[in-house]
Amino acid sequence: MRLISCAVLLSAVLTPLAKGQAGYLDSNYISRVNVALGYNFVRGNAPPAVSNTFGTNGGFASIGIMLRPWLSAVGEVTGSHANQIGPLGQNLTLLTYTAGPRVTLHYARLTPFAQVTAGAGHASDSYFPRDSTYSTTATSFAYTLGGGLDLKLSRRLDLRPVELQYLHTAFPNGANDSQNHLVYGAGVVVKFGGQLWTPDPGRERHKAYKLMRSTGHASNRSEMPIYPAGD
Repeated sequence: MRLISCAVLLSAVLTPLAKGQAGYLDSNYISRVNVALGYNFVRGNAPPAVSNTFGTNGGFASIGIMLRPWLSAVGEVTGSHANQIGPLGQNLTLLTYTAGPRVTLHYARLTPFAQVTAGAGHASDSYFPRDSTYSTTATSFAYTLGGGLDLKLSRRLDLRPVELQYLHTAFPNGANDSQNHLVYGAGVVVKFGGQLWTPDPGRERHKAYKLMRSTGHASNRSEMPIYPAGD
C-alpha cells in the first residue's frame, strides 16, 4: 500500500511538469536507451539490539528505455558489501533487482529524474533468524523511491553526480522483519539511439499556417504542413 501511494503521488506531481517542460529540450534530441554504471553506498539498519547504523559499499548498473519523451521503463541491479555489522561479527552482501517507471525533465544541460521501482532483494554472508533456527542467506520483496540528476557531457555521454533512493527490504531479523535504507549513487550514463522530437506540433503548425497566410501561400488549414510528434 505504501508503494502504491508513493507511485500515485510521484506521478501526480511530476507528470504535468514533465509534459509542460518540452520547450527546454536540447536541440529536440532524446536518447532511446540509457545505460548507467557507477558506485553506490547504502546506509542501512543495524541488526536488532544494535542502536547504530552501518554502511555498505558497492556498485550499480541500470538501463532505461524511452516510452515517451518524459517517461521511461527502468531496470536496475545493485550490489554492495559490509563487514561486521552486528554483535555476532556477521557480514552482509546485499543485492537488489528492481524495475519500474521513471519520469524525466529534459533541460539543455541538466536532466533531473524521479522513479519508483520494485523487485527483489537478496542478502547473504550474514545472520537471519527464523523462529528457532537461522540461515546465512535470505530473499525478500524490495522497492525503491527516489531520483537523481544527470549532467550532459555530450550527445552520447552524461555524468550522474547524484542519485538518492529510499530502499525498503523485509529480511528476517527476529524482530519486525523490516529494513529501511538510504542509497547514494554516482556514475556515468551512456546513451544509445535517439530521435528528434517536435515538442508541440499544434503550436508549430499554427505558426506555420500564419506565416503561409501572411505570404499568400495558404488559403485554408488543409494546406498546413505536417510536423511529426515524438510520442
